[in-house]
Amino acid sequence: YFDEFIKSDVKFRQDYESLLDYSRTLNNTLQANKITEAERGYLISGVLIALQNLAFLQSYKKHLTAKQVAEALLTTITSEFEDAKLPEDRRKVLENAFSFIKHQPSLTGDKDFVISMIDGINENINSFMRTHQYYDTIGQFYVEFLRYANNDKGLGIVLTPFHIAEIFAELTEANKDSVVYDNCCGTGGLLIAMMKAMIQDAGANAEIQKRIKSSQLFGIEFQPKIYALAVCNMILHGDGKTNIFRGDCFVDGANLC
Repeated sequence: YFDEFIKSDVKFRQDYESLLDYSRTLNNTLQANKITEAERGYLISGVLIALQNLAFLQSYKKHLTAKQVAEALLTTITSEFEDAKLPEDRRKVLENAFSFIKHQPSLTGDKDFVISMIDGINENINSFMRTHQYYDTIGQFYVEFLRYANNDKGLGIVLTPFHIAEIFAELTEANKDSVVYDNCCGTGGLLIAMMKAMIQDAGANAEIQKRIKSSQLFGIEFQPKIYALAVCNMILHGDGKTNIFRGDCFVDGANLC
């Protein structure tokens, strides 16, 4: 009964509303600490990736200065990308996207802020993602952070709402044997919705689940920084990150297919 309640629509709506409240609070906090809208999405996804590393999770509060915490955060993120066995060219794109961490004054100069931020992300976002798997949390925060900026809308970047992505997964009758290709994958929301439907169809079969994540989900994204978020999103949701490509869907997409 407890498991059914935790995974119920009622519990999801409650937790989702709490997540939205936290996203607004976090956005205001990051804004007050002079962290730009463009940096906020990468910072959140980077912290979430670092928190998957047990050594970082157990030690980040023990560092003496903010600079040490920031360096440990960036080192852990880089190590996780290496462990994911991403091709070197894609890993370089990701490392460049997160390099601001070691230069950002608030992240290297205010230990209380950095520790409090990581604590909050762990307690609010990480706990949500553990309870409600296969939801595009990174995309949700990206949208929230850019609500106050017009630069990405000016570029024509509009992320697909996750409920629309879930409708497409239902309409296409995605199942454990489907192969999905998103030629403008953004932060990976459609791929995650498809993954959710495919995993549900696979049931408890771990081998099929592994196959789905490693070889049945493909995406391509032109914008380097959004590409970085998509890869992080797929890492946070299991495997499949090696099948996210950066490039022009009209040129590189043809080669991928």
